[in-house]
Amino acid sequence: HRLLGILLGWHGKPVGHRAFMDAEALILRGHGTALRTLSDAMGQHFNGLGMAARAAKKSGLVNGTLCKQLVRLDDAFAIVRHITLAKIDILQCSLTSSLAGGRGQHETVRAATAAAAGSTVLP
Repeated sequence: HRLLGILLGWHGKPVGHRAFMDAEALILRGHGTALRTLSDAMGQHFNGLGMAARAAKKSGLVNGTLCKQLVRLDDAFAIVRHITLAKIDILQCSLTSSLAGGRGQHETVRAATAAAAGSTVLP
């Protein structure tokens, strides 16, 4: 996927230090580079990478597979941008409760939400 590499700013250079970058840093860098590259190539501003990727597909600049990869990168960017420790704690509590048969799931999630917010659960 050489074109994806070019869109992400790799330009066929050896991997080097990029192999040791955090996933979050890779997502943020790749997203920004791809969005600016597509915006420059099409000569217009886009409010997000997903929108730019779909416009590039429609204009024939990228194929469906590359468009889908860019939309996924945009989705990953949205998660990284909005994720919090409280959200991860709630997700983990929900998963644990679900695997335990759902017993007390609502109360567990409410308690986790309150604990993450620094408050107590009210009846």
